[in-house]
Amino acid sequence: MKRKNLFVAALMVVVTVVGILRFQKETEVSDLVLANVEALASGQVENSLRCFNVWRKAPNTGLAFLERICSDCKAYWLLEASDRGDCNLSN
Repeated sequence: MKRKNLFVAALMVVVTVVGILRFQKETEVSDLVLANVEALASGQVENSLRCFNVWRKAPNTGLAFLERICSDCKAYWLLEASDRGDCNLSN
């Protein structure tokens, strides 16, 4: 009886893991969405945008957030960021 219960529990774990892996999809953000985000963000500050001086870009998968980096004032998906600064848009 214990063996049967253990087998059923193991089978449920395997089915759950396979289901999670099968239905987990990568989310790609289109250029149009990025352009919309940038357009909305650009209206928040007159001649400058908030950016990060220290950052680590995200790979193609995983959790990340969209922010600007100060070196080129462009938005990227980042894993980590610190040392806030301002991008000067008048240049």
